[in-house]
Amino acid sequence: MRSAATRYELTSTWRLDAPVGVVWDVFDAMVDDDDPFPWWPDLEVVGRDDDEIRVVTRSGLGYRLRFRLLALEQEPPVALRFRAAGDLVGLGHVQFVAESDATSRMDIAWTVEPTQRWMRRSGVVLKPVFAMAHAVVMRRGERSLRSWLATH
Repeated sequence: MRSAATRYELTSTWRLDAPVGVVWDVFDAMVDDDDPFPWWPDLEVVGRDDDEIRVVTRSGLGYRLRFRLLALEQEPPVALRFRAAGDLVGLGHVQFVAESDATSRMDIAWTVEPTQRWMRRSGVVLKPVFAMAHAVVMRRGERSLRSWLATH
């Protein structure tokens, strides 16, 4: 990674009305699907093979990011870890936590840097805007997963 000025340490917490085992099973079952994120409209899977998932995400600010999720490590039913490469490079970690017998949460951490020149150069000024755009995409992901879990 280059420098703290362009590095983003982003965290999200998703609270879900499903037991942690159910949430884990959803992710475990989908990880090998052509589209492991059918419930997340902001994340479009544009290709995949055994070693990577290629995605495009669109921000509400008019830009999009293309990146690959690589080297997925699973620690059932506790955690997922992966690398990102492309317009974002870095690491992601998802922790699955039981809050009760019927509810769980996902603690999601991203430590990434953009590789697009315009994002690196404007990051000093626009870093809070990029972090806000990330938060919006993550909130929509949480809402979409909650809705998906309620109907599946």
